[in-house]
Amino acid sequence: MSTTKFARRDPSGEGRDERLGDALARARARSEITAAEYEWALDRLDSNLPARGRGKLNPVRVGDFIQAAARVFRRRGFDRASVEEIAAEVGVRKGAIYHYFASKQDLFDAVCLTGAHDVGIAVADAAAVPGSVETRLRGMLQAYAEVQGRNPAIAVLVRAEAELSVEAHRKLLVERQAMRALFTQAVADGHGSGEFDVGDVEVGMKWLLGGLAWVNSWLHLDPDVRRAISAGVIETLLGGVLRRHDNVGNLPVDGAPDGGGTKRGL
Repeated sequence: MSTTKFARRDPSGEGRDERLGDALARARARSEITAAEYEWALDRLDSNLPARGRGKLNPVRVGDFIQAAARVFRRRGFDRASVEEIAAEVGVRKGAIYHYFASKQDLFDAVCLTGAHDVGIAVADAAAVPGSVETRLRGMLQAYAEVQGRNPAIAVLVRAEAELSVEAHRKLLVERQAMRALFTQAVADGHGSGEFDVGDVEVGMKWLLGGLAWVNSWLHLDPDVRRAISAGVIETLLGGVLRRHDNVGNLPVDGAPDGGGTKRGL
């Protein structure tokens, strides 16, 4: 299945959309997403424009409105937030927002989908860095945690996903599947090479992401504290909580006198 639509003009993004395209293609081949959802994802990555407003899209203006809306939705929640308050946050009249977004629901959907897209791009970039599977997975987890921590749109999505429109939720599932496919592949690669010891690849992937999502989306922390906690979570997840033993005695595999190899427990 072709993913040529993912090529971008910006050389700094060379290759990353192709990787997301490959993940989407695998999901489509397994019938995990529909043909329409697959095409929507390709179009969205090709244009890199998240909103479907009524006016001609200015990406910078749209980005300003989405970031302001994310801050307000995080503070107030979906029901209590208003377009007037979002407009005041960015210093414009509410009519300026309606030029791009048809309603508060439309803006909320754009906030959540943009946040999910940003995480997916960061993870795809990290997945392309050369090195061992452990190095690659650690970088992907660090990218995932960093974007989640600094982008308020992620906290809005985690806390209020049920408020998404039906259409936006379908699109979210496509974004999420593409990102999770990258993590699943990394865990599977490590398991296949013997670097990781994980019983179920899908469960291992969800366990990895769940711990970081909790730290970065639910806790209000100083950025340095958040990064330190995230680093600790990543090391615990990758290292496992149980010390591994060899097949002969009770000596830990790590640092064993006979030079036994290391397996990272997930």
